[in-house]
Amino acid sequence: MLDTRDLLLLGASAKDDEGVMAVCRAANIALANIQDSYNGAFKSEQEELNALAMLVDISNDFWNRQSGSLYRAAYIALKEWRQKQGAENEGQRNERGTH
Repeated sequence: MLDTRDLLLLGASAKDDEGVMAVCRAANIALANIQDSYNGAFKSEQEELNALAMLVDISNDFWNRQSGSLYRAAYIALKEWRQKQGAENEGQRNERGTH
């Protein structure tokens, strides 16, 4: 779901689509709430499930209306960002000696 949100946010930002970016922000809140309540099992409220369902629906609709080149550019940018995050996280673990 994080990749769905982030990919959609990259695409919506390129198109300056405030409505889609608002859906991404709502999904971000829902995902954070689910993460915060995680205690070995995922638990979510109906409002959070609705926000995530809306994310999926809006994502499908948004990408069906866009060019393949925008999707590809967003995908490449997200992939590069995730690789950078992974390298930074690995470096932090090495600094703490927790690797």
